[in-house]
Amino acid sequence: MRRDTRPQEPTLTTPIDDARRRVLATLGAAALWAACGDGESADVGAGANAASGSGGSTSTGGQGGGSAMSATSGPGGGGGGSEPTPSCEETTDDIEGPYYKPGAPALVPDDEGRAILSPEEPGERIILEGRVLGADCAPLADAELDLWHADAEGTYDLAGFVLRGRVRTGKDGRFAIVTVLPGRYLNGATYRPRHLHLKVRAAGHAELTTQLYFPGDPFNDSDAFFDERLLVADETLGGERFVRFDFVLAPG
Repeated sequence: MRRDTRPQEPTLTTPIDDARRRVLATLGAAALWAACGDGESADVGAGANAASGSGGSTSTGGQGGGSAMSATSGPGGGGGGSEPTPSCEETTDDIEGPYYKPGAPALVPDDEGRAILSPEEPGERIILEGRVLGADCAPLADAELDLWHADAEGTYDLAGFVLRGRVRTGKDGRFAIVTVLPGRYLNGATYRPRHLHLKVRAAGHAELTTQLYFPGDPFNDSDAFFDERLLVADETLGGERFVRFDFVLAPG
């Protein structure tokens, strides 16, 4: 049986500098978005469900952020896309939080190249896809993504490994993970926005611990840990909801 109470996530002793964050986001993520060429969609339907685990998945022609936006397009385990952006900015880190558990099961992709996380778990299905790249923009084969997040009701499984798993990239550095849209939960006096936790590892590179956020979430701006550079590109195609992000690792 899962816990229905949870400790607060650690709070920052020094607030994020909003001006610096937004300048970096504008000069970094937006420029890289333009370089990649694909205009991804942003989720704008979450506001009406701000305090619940469910949420809308409608998309419009906005843009997400990211260290280097994914150029994948269309369904099917990553699809095709343009060449990597000519200048890759290392993905910013974010807090690990209190709910990480080592030893999550390794997931094997299906015939479509998609790894399915907790297939029996209820909730709206999303497909997290993208690439893992080095600072030189070269794809990193056999990189490992260690993913964990809350369920649709905003609860983490602390007894087992529900909605926890590890996935390897292919030769082209691509990955695709089918999971559920995470719910929001109270952190002190406010809700944490929807988010995904990841650790990304690759030989010869520094391990990255970060979180991904969803465009249009009404709690993004009030969250102490939110960073615009960690926004996914959110798009619904053919009845499937894709959330896309490219990770760029620092040499290590």
